[in-house]
Amino acid sequence: MLRSFRVAYDREQDRILLLLASDDEHDYALWLSRRFMRQLWPVLIKALSAGSRIGQQAKGPFSHEVLAFERDVALQRARLSPEDRARAAGHASEAGTAAAEPRPAKEGPRPRRSMVAVSASVRAAPGRPTAFIFGTADRRRFTFTLDLDNLHLFAELLHQAVSRSEWDLSLHVPWEASRQSSSA
Repeated sequence: MLRSFRVAYDREQDRILLLLASDDEHDYALWLSRRFMRQLWPVLIKALSAGSRIGQQAKGPFSHEVLAFERDVALQRARLSPEDRARAAGHASEAGTAAAEPRPAKEGPRPRRSMVAVSASVRAAPGRPTAFIFGTADRRRFTFTLDLDNLHLFAELLHQAVSRSEWDLSLHVPWEASRQSSSA
């Protein structure tokens, strides 16, 4: 089960490093190339829209505004502890689920399995966690799920990592388009 994740651009490798900590005794390092990100980003944006209960009902430019609002709320929640998130949602804590705290683990070193991601498929449905299935260069499959809040956080961290890279890669970000049209 996924416990935490971290995203960073590695200039030396010229790739994005996705670190995933699971409840088993391993951390997983997935390397994401520019080409992979170019393929993953549109699928990730569709998953954000598909995972939104409200966004499914909004049409046209309003769907981008709903996505922007959900993103802002999700990023605020992601900065809270699991207990604070549970209190804000009005129910008991669900710490330890696949959508657990998205902060780096603080324990000592754990064995790390490193893989290069070469393909991805995503399954998203309103109100359900989004499943990512990454194919690796050594022909393995790596699967993890994220709830909608952590999916927004994942998208934000990936977008920031691409922005820090020197890649000439323009990622369509619907929530920014929504903000630009509303401020005009």
